[in-house]
Amino acid sequence: MLIIRLNNRNFQEVNLLGRQSKGRGTIYQREDGYWIGQITTGRNEFGKQIRKTFSAKSEAEVVAKINEYQYKQDKGDLVDSNTIKLGEWIQEWLKEYKGNLRQTTRENYDNMIQTHILTHSISKIQIQKLSTSHIQKFMNEKSKEKRIIIKENKKTTSNENISPRTVNLLHFLISSSLEQAIRNELITKNPAKYCKKLANEKKEIKALTTEQVIALLETAQKHELYPALVIALHTGLRRGEVLGLTWENINFDEDTMNITQSLVKIKGGTKLQEPKTKSSKRILPMTDTVIELLSINKQKTGLIFQTRNNQPVHPRSFQRTFSTWCKNAGLPKETRLHDLRHTFATNIINAGIDIKTAQSLTGHADTRTLLDIYAHTVTASQRNAANIINGLIPKV
Repeated sequence: MLIIRLNNRNFQEVNLLGRQSKGRGTIYQREDGYWIGQITTGRNEFGKQIRKTFSAKSEAEVVAKINEYQYKQDKGDLVDSNTIKLGEWIQEWLKEYKGNLRQTTRENYDNMIQTHILTHSISKIQIQKLSTSHIQKFMNEKSKEKRIIIKENKKTTSNENISPRTVNLLHFLISSSLEQAIRNELITKNPAKYCKKLANEKKEIKALTTEQVIALLETAQKHELYPALVIALHTGLRRGEVLGLTWENINFDEDTMNITQSLVKIKGGTKLQEPKTKSSKRILPMTDTVIELLSINKQKTGLIFQTRNNQPVHPRSFQRTFSTWCKNAGLPKETRLHDLRHTFATNIINAGIDIKTAQSLTGHADTRTLLDIYAHTVTASQRNAANIINGLIPKV
């Protein structure tokens, strides 16, 4: 490429890298001492030359920058200049490129973007100018923010910070959208790749004690959702799985229930959807207690748990009812509905049920996930096994 060097108004042609010229350019030194290089990179739709300017403290540096640019241009590693901002792009990414997401996942992603990204200054940065530092600073700031809790359409600020899991999900959304931007040739690299993700805090699994279970059952015994509580304790079903049970799922001949769907909350109401994983679809044996409760109110079709208006019981409504039961039963304030599932899993593992069978009952993705969550329980079970072995081996 031929470059005309202009310094003190003297012109001289030079050949960079010895390659065929793709357009003439100039290199000159400004009065402040900086060296400026300009080359022609193409023409616009009107036929006018497109010029690119480089600057450096020395002539050699500006020549090196031109050479590097030309090298990348030859390889096709350069992208056209654009002014698309992160906030604009991440919304387009979700709308145009993630059409196969479940409705609940899409709404969750959209809520995360609207709540945390579009309200932050990072959304105003052009994706071509977005750096690892920008994203890391965003993540660090978010980790120090307080959680917003929405109850009955009212927002309140929690005393707890936004969880590392939420911050890492925000990082995932940004990174995934930028990967698509690379495929669209809007940027050449993904700065989110080099961010340091937050360490997920493992929450202590809190299974209910026998005394707490008794108090809870006695408190809820006369409530219409009492059978839902009993089913959760006897099967370890997730909240949505309990509320999504239909009478067609119950086989009184085989004393089993077939888990095929889950009731989830969506904008404006609820929706029945298939489980995310194959392992969540499962057939479970019913205990005598569950069989007896369901037999009393046995129906032919439809959801087992409905409101008085024959509508599905909203997951949040069930959660509020459960919280009232816990309060009246004297259980800790932080007791969650999901703790019933932990109680079931802890009980069967401590009773000596093997991990593979436990996994098939709980519907976890694999035994590794179950082991990771209930490692402390497995240890207790192993101690029980050691005690049994001790009793089987005679002393001499």
